[in-house]
Amino acid sequence: MDIGDTLKVYATPDFPLNGKGDHANWARTSWDSLHQVDAGVTGYASQFKILYSPTGIYVLFQGKDKKITTQFAEDFEDLFKGDVFEVFFHPKPTTPLYFEYEINALGKELVLMIPNLNGKYVGWRPWHYEGNRKVLKQVYVKGG
Repeated sequence: MDIGDTLKVYATPDFPLNGKGDHANWARTSWDSLHQVDAGVTGYASQFKILYSPTGIYVLFQGKDKKITTQFAEDFEDLFKGDVFEVFFHPKPTTPLYFEYEINALGKELVLMIPNLNGKYVGWRPWHYEGNRKVLKQVYVKGG
């Protein structure tokens, strides 16, 4: 998937998460590959699926790595400095504001609203990030 590509997102009823992506609802859509941007590194294929429901957006990531590298064991740390999956939602490109969600193999997350204020990007954490306002997440790691 490249920036500017059109992505068809299919509807689904809500369903429980387990991190494995084996719920039947995931069959409603296909995998989209993510392109590697790090030069000189091979064998780290990553892909994702995405669905939407009346209550939210479902994103399933799958990746292969020889060694998971992260030192971040708390939510809202600088997860992007380690192995992490990221998703960006920019529903109205003419507005300089987008939502960013990051999750690492330890199930720790970074949730941000990013405004572009005259070329200066500033991250804002969610307010009252609790209860039904919190992202539901599950991580499944296969291997050592």
